[in-house]
Amino acid sequence: LARHLLRYTALVAGPAGQDGDDTDFYISYLVHKSIGGACRRRAAGALGDGRGAGRDLFAPLEGEPDSFRQAMEGLTGTLPASWAVVAVALCPTGEIVGTRIDTETADGENAVRSRAFCVFPTRDSCSQCSPLAKIMAPFDSIMERNKTQLKGPVSEAAVCDDAKRRWWKEREELDCDLGELLEETERYFVGTNFRRALGVGRAPAEPEEWDCGETGGMNFGGYSDDDDGNDDEMSDVSNDDDDDTSEGSDDDDDVKVGNLASKFEAVCTLNDDSDGAASSFNANGYKQSDSSPPGSPLSSGREGFVAQTDHQELILVLDENLHRFPWENIPCLSRSSVCRVPSLPFALAPVVLDGSEKLFMDPTVSTYILDPESNLPSSRKTLSPKFTSFCKRDGWDWSGLTGRLPDSPDYFRDAMVRGRMIVYCGHGGAENCFPRTEIDRLISDGSEGNDRLCKSTVVLMGCSSGRIGSDDLRPFYEPDGVATDYLCSGSPCVVANLWDVTDRDIDRFFIAFLDGTLSPHDAPGTCSKPNSSLAEYVSQARGACKLRYLVGSAPVCYGVPIRPRSNLLLP
Repeated sequence: LARHLLRYTALVAGPAGQDGDDTDFYISYLVHKSIGGACRRRAAGALGDGRGAGRDLFAPLEGEPDSFRQAMEGLTGTLPASWAVVAVALCPTGEIVGTRIDTETADGENAVRSRAFCVFPTRDSCSQCSPLAKIMAPFDSIMERNKTQLKGPVSEAAVCDDAKRRWWKEREELDCDLGELLEETERYFVGTNFRRALGVGRAPAEPEEWDCGETGGMNFGGYSDDDDGNDDEMSDVSNDDDDDTSEGSDDDDDVKVGNLASKFEAVCTLNDDSDGAASSFNANGYKQSDSSPPGSPLSSGREGFVAQTDHQELILVLDENLHRFPWENIPCLSRSSVCRVPSLPFALAPVVLDGSEKLFMDPTVSTYILDPESNLPSSRKTLSPKFTSFCKRDGWDWSGLTGRLPDSPDYFRDAMVRGRMIVYCGHGGAENCFPRTEIDRLISDGSEGNDRLCKSTVVLMGCSSGRIGSDDLRPFYEPDGVATDYLCSGSPCVVANLWDVTDRDIDRFFIAFLDGTLSPHDAPGTCSKPNSSLAEYVSQARGACKLRYLVGSAPVCYGVPIRPRSNLLLP
């Protein structure tokens, strides 16, 4: 209920405020407060009572809006200039409310700013055109088909040639379906204002809305192109006896799309100096410039949204409805550096609490476990020679286990406390080697010393190792999982899979990922640019998969953009 109320408040707060950043920060406060509260409080508890900076980091979203704005503005000079934190939340009535926090340069001075955006259904949109129905429901269907198929026999020795051909045909159909859904999501969901929030500008010749049959699509920016701008809507705003919100309404959900959206749009209409023509407004009710050519970012004034940088790093904060979707692989983001966090403070913690220390990792120091249950012969055959060669390199400190479980959870725990890169290639999220109860112990032990004990970047290549969700018996609880557990314990970055994958194809991805991460940038045959982050290597490695979408879209980066210290990789 609290999440819904916060998002409804953010939805109706936008156009009414004409006081610039005050409204933007207020909307940002509401949206971020509505996402990931349980993870925030858990991570704050891990810092104990004695570490002021840590408590202050997680406190603003539990306090008043003014304290949140002051905290964000206080990050000027601390938040990396290339970072942009974009939060997206879905209202129960179908609207999308979002916000972007980044660093803006004006007159030679940097300042942390916030910008809000909304995505409204058009007035006559049907329930089947909502994001949950149009995007998430087909995605869940694809995932269910994927899960069902992988439960059957998949090894070459277990099936006949005809069965193998049918199996692969179904895999390819699933891959094609997911690829089409990702493209459709961009057309349907990522409109002009949303593109600016993501920092990818506007696609050439992109329409302002995408039609769902004859019912209309989603409207980006808060004003419907289908609306005739008549005076009836303005009268609805000033009418306190709106039928949709009266106590005698037959609908239990008093806050309706038509009610909230019409009020929001009508306020925009009051500010329109045209003759009733439908115009495009941003989330704060400010008119968009019609003179900006497609593909170019708007200026950095109030009409503008994002001043694009040459090298942007995007950090997504996704709500409980949208987190399971692979936003990182929609076409406009597929070549970008994109991470995700359960809540805003997790994007800020590595720079606020640890300076720049955790923004770099040493890939030459690693602890790995390969095929601990000894039932992935293909992965062992493919990866074992690589791991062995790393262990033998001069000056490198790679060590690990192959084909067996560690004797104690301390095997991974000691490595995490020392900040060694953790690599796991097996089933799931390494719970068989380091159970979630042990991660909880890391968190609780850290609270005693007011510290976050896990210093490691963690790579988990098992099926659904990055899946977070709620208990089926408690669907209203916020989602969590192994990946968020590691973030709460202090890990700055976790690379993991959102859903079940096949071993050979994910091995192709992993080898390409290792080649990027562990190769000197100036080595012959490498295409990596200097200072690439792990998120960029994940993006580049997706192309190595035979199933570009069904397997390639599964790996994601939780946390912040972490960079390998390339000078350590040189001979």
